[in-house]
Amino acid sequence: MFRNKGWTEGPPLFFCATPPPDFCYIGLTETARLSGLYMLSIAEESPVQDEILQMMRDADAHHAALYPATSNHPVYLERLTAPDARFWVARLDGMPVGCAALIWGFDRQGEIKRMDVVPAARGTGVGNALLNAVEDGARFERLRVLRLETGAKNTESLELYRRRGYLNSEPFDEYHADPNSVFLSKSL
Repeated sequence: MFRNKGWTEGPPLFFCATPPPDFCYIGLTETARLSGLYMLSIAEESPVQDEILQMMRDADAHHAALYPATSNHPVYLERLTAPDARFWVARLDGMPVGCAALIWGFDRQGEIKRMDVVPAARGTGVGNALLNAVEDGARFERLRVLRLETGAKNTESLELYRRRGYLNSEPFDEYHADPNSVFLSKSL
């Protein structure tokens, strides 16, 4: 298990037969292309990397186009690098295709933040793999509950969370009732 701030070499590797998005083909070896197997890695990494920051800016722009500013709840970079936060990056053959963060407080309840998969990689299992990493990280940190807020128009995300046992819940912490938000939680 990778610990926050312990960015190490050798992330866990997974192989899948799902082809990567078109932009990933640049980094594929001919062997991978011919075999039809692609390497998906999910590892704890620092969010302070140009390609990751750009991926988060793109996600923010996407959310800003879908929802009013009062319904967007971004988390600041300083919070993602705090001691009570963990951050994972999904890479398909080395190319970043998703990320997820786990933050928590004294109440031992975690919040999933920055769970995003680039549009070209959606539906390939990347989100499910990221959610596995977040839930494993939450169990490692001995958190009792995972909570999250997501947009009501994020139907793919909502389907994933519900399939994984997340149930509708009330707004929590600084959130308030909002027709553009869906609040979910899961006991661990």
